[in-house]
Amino acid sequence: MRTPDNPGISPPNKPNAPLGKDGLNTPTRKNVPVTDKGSKGSKHHDFDRNTISSTLDSDDMLHSEDSANTTGIGLVHGGDGLLDYVDAMTNHIADCLMVDTLDLTLSNVPSINRADLKRAYGQIDDNNELVGDSDWAKGSLQSPHGKQSLRVRYVQKTKQLTVEGSPAMHYQGQNVVSSGDVTMLSYMMFRAVNKQLRVDLPIQVGYEIANGRLAEVTRIDVVLLLRVPDGVMKSALINALAIAGIQAGNNISLYVNESVYFDQNSQTESQKLYDKAAQLGHARKGGLPDVEGVELLNDLNEKTIRLEAVFRTRKLVQVAKQHGSRPHPCVFTPKVLAKMVKDLLYKYSSHDQIFRRLDYKQLRAIALPYRSTVAHWQNDMCLEDMVISDRVLKEHAAYIWNNHRINIKGPSPDSMHVPMSLYDILSPKNFIPVPPDIRNSPVLFHEEDMDSNRSSIQRRLIQE
Repeated sequence: MRTPDNPGISPPNKPNAPLGKDGLNTPTRKNVPVTDKGSKGSKHHDFDRNTISSTLDSDDMLHSEDSANTTGIGLVHGGDGLLDYVDAMTNHIADCLMVDTLDLTLSNVPSINRADLKRAYGQIDDNNELVGDSDWAKGSLQSPHGKQSLRVRYVQKTKQLTVEGSPAMHYQGQNVVSSGDVTMLSYMMFRAVNKQLRVDLPIQVGYEIANGRLAEVTRIDVVLLLRVPDGVMKSALINALAIAGIQAGNNISLYVNESVYFDQNSQTESQKLYDKAAQLGHARKGGLPDVEGVELLNDLNEKTIRLEAVFRTRKLVQVAKQHGSRPHPCVFTPKVLAKMVKDLLYKYSSHDQIFRRLDYKQLRAIALPYRSTVAHWQNDMCLEDMVISDRVLKEHAAYIWNNHRINIKGPSPDSMHVPMSLYDILSPKNFIPVPPDIRNSPVLFHEEDMDSNRSSIQRRLIQE
């Protein structure tokens, strides 16, 4: 039984700083504060393939991110076992998730060695002299297999160093699989930049980054592998998900047979589902690197589609604020990311008409007089005949949406037939972790012992 307050989760009774050799090498005397510059996001190109778009006016159903009881979990369901089950599902997502793209900023960096940042820019005055503090430089790194993996930019005026890209691509030569440890991945990115571009970051900066502090995250792409049901073609599944998303009232863009985007132009959060094997087939520089075990990656791509959740600056700042922090890497643990993904899945699965009927116990959990309104709605009655005025109906609609995520303005569960819903496919139980034979291969999956790295840096700090 799926209910509006618990999308994608079946009730419990259902079966269903690198330093020295590591890269950072000169001491500093003090830590520096970090400031947020925000993000304008990236531009989006026009679609050059078959595209379907859908927009639903949500009217007064829009709600605040800070409103109380937004998840609804525990408000409609009863029983002590449910919250434990929901927590288990969050843990399952945390075990399955990977992080691909990371955008990081390091502020208040007085200067760096820019000799290896190949492209430099600046403003020239009438005397052909560089205007003070107007210069900036950028560079990039490639994986051992020749694919661009990381981009670097330093702006003298703002004293901000930015590193963007995929650490998995840089260290593994592919991003089919990756770690979900944001602190570790951030450290790996800055270490690679410091070693290969010799920007000479201070040793204390390296220690802070190794602990997930100082740098700030401006974008995280979280990836989950979604098992393709037996007997279903990936192309048919992707197209069906687009249709289900439109039926659920989402803004959808479909590249037929290959990928479906939810809220593609959002500057807060969005998601897409796509066929990684098809994407690699279109890659300009070919598919996967020719390494030992690559057949395991190919097999994984054939059996799954990928769900990619993109979180940008505004969302990351908001989540970090809830934890009393700036958006440092240490905030975004796998458990925190799992909750963010679960909330995003809920957001896209619970719009408009993709609902199941509430049973007696679930109805009883809704406060009066709103309980009666929900009961009338799910029995396909005319709500205008059941309340005293349009104003009261509007008040009920807002309360029921904000507290239980039920849109009584949409069609009732009894009035529709849904052959496939986002809930049926995007249930957390359908996500799979990185298979052990891939995770245990140092060629296919790169991880580092961060306790050892931190200890090494700390010893060097003491020595200096």
